Amino acid sequence: MKYHQLSNSYVEAKTKEYQNRRFLLQQHLGSGSEGAAYLANAENWGNNPQQVVIKIQKNMKANERDFLIKLIQYQNQYENGNNLQYQPSQLIKIYDFFEWKENQCIIMEVGQENLYEYIGNKMDLSMEQRVKICFQICQPIYFLHSQKLVHRDIKPENYIKVGDIFKLIDFGLIRGSISDNKTQQVGSAIFQAPEILENSSSYTEKVDIWSLGCVFYEILSTQPLFDGQTIQQVLTSIRNHKNQPFITNNKIKNLKISSDVKEILIKMIQYQDHARPTIEWVYLQFQQYYKNNVQNSALNQQQIGTPVPQIQCNPQPSNQILPSSQISIQNSLPNQPPQDNQKITLEQIFSKLNLLENQVKEKDNQIQALSQNLENIVYLQQVEKDNQKQQLQRNLDEQNKQNLNQIDSLKQQVNQEKLNQNIILEEKLKQFEQQITAQQTKIQEIDKRSLSKSDLNFQNQKVVTEQQNLKSKQEDKYKLELTKAISEQETKYKVELKTVIQEQEDKYKEALKKEISIYEEKYKVELIKVISEQEEKYNVGLKKEISEQEKKYNVELTKAISEQEDKYKDTLKKEISEQISQMQKIFQNQLVEIKIIKQAQLKLNELNYTLDQN
Repeated sequence: MKYHQLSNSYVEAKTKEYQNRRFLLQQHLGSGSEGAAYLANAENWGNNPQQVVIKIQKNMKANERDFLIKLIQYQNQYENGNNLQYQPSQLIKIYDFFEWKENQCIIMEVGQENLYEYIGNKMDLSMEQRVKICFQICQPIYFLHSQKLVHRDIKPENYIKVGDIFKLIDFGLIRGSISDNKTQQVGSAIFQAPEILENSSSYTEKVDIWSLGCVFYEILSTQPLFDGQTIQQVLTSIRNHKNQPFITNNKIKNLKISSDVKEILIKMIQYQDHARPTIEWVYLQFQQYYKNNVQNSALNQQQIGTPVPQIQCNPQPSNQILPSSQISIQNSLPNQPPQDNQKITLEQIFSKLNLLENQVKEKDNQIQALSQNLENIVYLQQVEKDNQKQQLQRNLDEQNKQNLNQIDSLKQQVNQEKLNQNIILEEKLKQFEQQITAQQTKIQEIDKRSLSKSDLNFQNQKVVTEQQNLKSKQEDKYKLELTKAISEQETKYKVELKTVIQEQEDKYKEALKKEISIYEEKYKVELIKVISEQEEKYNVGLKKEISEQEKKYNVELTKAISEQEDKYKDTLKKEISEQISQMQKIFQNQLVEIKIIKQAQLKLNELNYTLDQN
């Protein structure tokens, strides 16, 4: 496939959820011998980004596939904006990957220029801005090393600017740092660590520290730390650093930067890998540098992008990427009861209860992670059991080899006995010929005395014929006896050999079955014990934590309800008292009016009486 000629082509990428998903390759971004990258527009992909970058490559190694699966899972779960308590990976966002026309396609977020282009285009960057970038690009390496992974190809071209952040790309050379068997001669020459150049296959994550130090220098000086007109000159310059480190160290010391940063760089490019610091040390040194020197700087976080949080890492094996830290339920809940002048509404209470429910779900996620760990334990134990079986098989093969050697030895003995029988037969034939010759001599002497010449010839001829017949019969007899003896010996040794082989096979099969049974029983017991302990531990912790939270919220809820009841009782009493007072006033007014009416009635009666009298 001509990877650089795919512009305006459609890449079909159906899934169960998006049956009509496809991507239009719009702009060719770059290509190599086994792939290319294109800016693409997504169609029929729901609410996902409409513009992405698709990397099309011929092959995808198993370790790269496994890493992408775990990275997608991590980014979807912990980098979706709702889990800010977890360490961001600062790796390029991977949305999905799929197979298309026998090629592997990776869908990733759209970036801008790479770090090499950015440094080349921004020659007016201040030294503090350049140091800030160095600090920023530590984070993806910190994340990988915390997951026991080694990138092995750190260079400016593998950092892409996304918004204000430089993110690490290209995961094709990532390997587990606990593996002792690694590919030799990987990465770019001017950033390669000495142990890789020396074809070592047991290097560690310290190769990334060396490469990162070389990238730091290039960011700060815009020049390679180890340069040359040819690759061979570059390699020679790196090797000379072993015996003449002062040359490279002087380059660093001549940089117009803080002595603290210079010291970090010098430590990162120590020739012996054990003398180099860890990425955690590098990160903390930069963090301390900013605390001491850049707190009042006009350069804010928006200019370069990375905040300065304390990253907490929880190293995990290469078979699963897990969050680095978790905030407990207690830390997300109020530690003090509400004050008297605070209004606690039912909405606030339900909001807290919902928060508790979300935290319980978070605990469920932890239990799921534990289940995944247990599955990993089962897998590792299965691998170990397979290794034991392989070892037993090797032992059996070795025994079979010894049996074959015994067979060869028996064959040699049979051949030797055949040879000995032939020698004995030849000796007997020689003795027989000597006897016949002696008899012929005697007969000739007798015949010479008594027979004529013609009779003598006739007798000689007769004797010769008889001798030949006798010799032939003797030879046939000894050949038959020899063949019979050899056949008997071969049959005997075959039977014995078959018996020995069968006994050895039965013996080792029985031993193999016994050892396999022992190991299976052993690992079953251990696995059941581990699962039981982990489940009991997490169940007890979860029940305890939920119980404590329920008690706490029951107390708070009871207190809030009691306060609300007291409040409403006081209010109701006050309102009732006011209403009674108002009614008393109205009643008194009505009594006065009644009294006035009665007085008026009396006057009216008196007036009527007077009128009647008149």
